[in-house]
Amino acid sequence: MRRSNLLFPLLMLAVGGCGIAPSEPLSPDHSATIRVQWDASVGDMSPLLQPTVTRDGHICTVSANGRVSYLNAETGEHARLEINLPHERNDDYIAGAGCAEDYVAAVSGDGWLRVHHIVNGLAWQKDLKSRVFGKPLIAKGKLYILGLDGRLLAFTLRRGRELWRYVSPLENLVRTPLDSSLVTDGSTIYGGIDNGAIIALDQANGRVLWENTVSLPSGNNEIANILDVTTPILFGNLACATAFQSGVACFNSNSGERLWHYLLPSQRRAALSSDGSKLFATDADGIVYAFNSRNGELLWRQKTDNVLSAPVAVNGMVLVGDTGGSIYAYSADSGELVTLLGLSGSAIIDVQRMPGSNENILALSLDGNLYHLHVQN
Repeated sequence: MRRSNLLFPLLMLAVGGCGIAPSEPLSPDHSATIRVQWDASVGDMSPLLQPTVTRDGHICTVSANGRVSYLNAETGEHARLEINLPHERNDDYIAGAGCAEDYVAAVSGDGWLRVHHIVNGLAWQKDLKSRVFGKPLIAKGKLYILGLDGRLLAFTLRRGRELWRYVSPLENLVRTPLDSSLVTDGSTIYGGIDNGAIIALDQANGRVLWENTVSLPSGNNEIANILDVTTPILFGNLACATAFQSGVACFNSNSGERLWHYLLPSQRRAALSSDGSKLFATDADGIVYAFNSRNGELLWRQKTDNVLSAPVAVNGMVLVGDTGGSIYAYSADSGELVTLLGLSGSAIIDVQRMPGSNENILALSLDGNLYHLHVQN
């Protein structure tokens, strides 16, 4: 088996925030600022290539051409030498990497799932014969993946032996490039499948625990009926998700009962975040929404030009990235724009909270700049 060069001396990355000055408060009632702690270059991205933060304090990224980088979350320094996953011309990696337990897993645009051990090299690969828009999920020595053909597959992480599969009885021939990853609460896996459905499966054996619809098709042609569901988010006893062209819904994560649904006016995708009491959404028309997470009441909405990323709720604010390379921060209570930070001229495709922190986030640009940001309110 091919061995990587990880045993050679580690490379260090120059960091320091590129000289970007902190943002200034925009309201006399708020002292909010955003400061760049460090930045790093991790290779050209596609809009669905999100970073993964591992339990051992590393940030793992995969670029479009299969370049895997591990960064120290505190300093931004390269913690290991980079890994190069197999890459064919015109077959870029389009969804983020699953990184855990000394393995990294990613899927190419043509549907090749590749699993790499950080010391021993390529562990196994498999042609899924389906496109994948969500990153693989690694948990408890298993790997889970959701294909656009409606299959949810479970493999052993070390050898790639298939353990179980779920196959959606529905079929939707037209699909959209939305982030559609799996999430787990430790025992149950949640994912969005065809035609507006969210499903909960027993993580151990793939048994269906419940299934419900985010929204039902209502158009008169295939395009109008696209209802692909984005990555669910879990908080409290809720599982919430959005469907393309249909809106937002929250479910009881134990029973699957749909508690509420809000029909968004946008005819394109939306993405979600929560601070526990409120649910936040962005859509492709540049609108940021805040809902009461318990009953779906619309609390406020704000229009921002060219919003691209999902929202992230931190420190009493909601932050989103736009196609011009800026981070907007809104008051979570009122929706007032409280500060704005310009990072680069490249679109911000992802913002996410650092695990265990209510003040630090990651922002990733399309040209492959990764920023560690401190958010003060």
